[in-house]
Amino acid sequence: MKKLLFILLFFPSILFAQAAKDTSSEKMYLTWARDAWKNKDYKTCIEDYSEIIKIDPKNVLAYDSRASAKWALKYDDEAIKDLDTAISLNDKYTWIYYNKIGLIKMDEKDLNGAIAAYSGAIAIHSVGPFYNNRGIAEIAIKNYDAAINDFTIAINRSRNPQYKDDLSSSLFQASAYYSRGKAKLFRGDTKEAIADLDTTITTNPKLALAYNIRGEAKNKLGDKAGACADWQTASDMDCEPARENLKKYCGAN
Repeated sequence: MKKLLFILLFFPSILFAQAAKDTSSEKMYLTWARDAWKNKDYKTCIEDYSEIIKIDPKNVLAYDSRASAKWALKYDDEAIKDLDTAISLNDKYTWIYYNKIGLIKMDEKDLNGAIAAYSGAIAIHSVGPFYNNRGIAEIAIKNYDAAINDFTIAINRSRNPQYKDDLSSSLFQASAYYSRGKAKLFRGDTKEAIADLDTTITTNPKLALAYNIRGEAKNKLGDKAGACADWQTASDMDCEPARENLKKYCGAN
């Protein structure tokens, strides 16, 4: 679920082939690195991209891809160094790197650092997923007004064909509505939160956390029956917080 909520996940750059020099050794290491990534052998992946960097020290997308492998192993500081190097070598994809730095900062619980990184990405390439990611960080620091504003922008852009770089999939829209509903609940706008969570569930009926949060909102309004029904649905989807709510508020064993 965490991966769903963070749009534009970390992955080795699909643009790598466009940047790599046409040398047999470089192609060989690239093939090995991609195979290692697919097999989740991140240490070997790092080694192979390091060999590519030895061949071509200015290969910006090799640094980018190596950062992805380092991030997968939680070598966060080293991943950021690679991304900083990528930015210094070529600013064409700076917005991508800033977004990835934001993901790393979230993992490190450096929420203000994450917000700064996402803001850097938005300043260069203003697309819905970056607003969504920044909104998630803003919820974590209890800046609910800013979070709601960011999720609203993400939702509006995802529904507007003018923004072709945004993710218009139903999963992304459900994620943004879910996060906005959560922020509204935390801010105290319970009825508005339920409306957003209703949309979330209509869009993606399999999002267990949405039922759990909607249950909390209904319980806050005194709708115990509705809350317990939502928690039961979420519990049936293996949502542990919903199980705890069932035990606490609904007398479940």
